Amino acid sequence: MLPSDAELTLLELTDRLLNRGVVLTGEAVISVAGVDLIYLGLNVVLTSVENLRKRREPAASRDHHLTTD
Repeated sequence: MLPSDAELTLLELTDRLLNRGVVLTGEAVISVAGVDLIYLGLNVVLTSVENLRKRREPAASRDHHLTTD
């Protein structure tokens, strides 16, 4: 039984995000007098280690020809 959206706790939200995974993307430019000085790019993947292992295993077996003996 799932709680209604109003009853969603921080722990339940964190659990759902880690189970499904989420990607956060952002960027910012710091400029002075119209001259861009610094560009910041951000890509963050938030998921559980278990999910990463599940998704990586098929790729590892698919890429077996890339390993050297």
